[in-house]
Amino acid sequence: MPITCPECGNGYIFYNHKFRPPKKNDLKAWEVVSFLHENGFNYQHVHADTSVKNWWNLDNYADYPKSLSEAREFVIKYKSQAKISNS
Repeated sequence: MPITCPECGNGYIFYNHKFRPPKKNDLKAWEVVSFLHENGFNYQHVHADTSVKNWWNLDNYADYPKSLSEAREFVIKYKSQAKISNS
């Protein structure tokens, strides 16, 4: 059964523990979150260098973007690690 927000009625989206939500009124930051979600990035681990054999190496995790322009570049660069298909 889907869980809905008591304030807006929209469904909840469950993100990785790494996700830190922006302030409620920071609309630009929420736009970045929405864009990343729509493109399959739900704040899961993204590996900066996929050729590295030790995928569990914390130094190999890419930082999530803070701006929409950075998010667009991030989606292009790491699209192979997205969790959904945009077909």
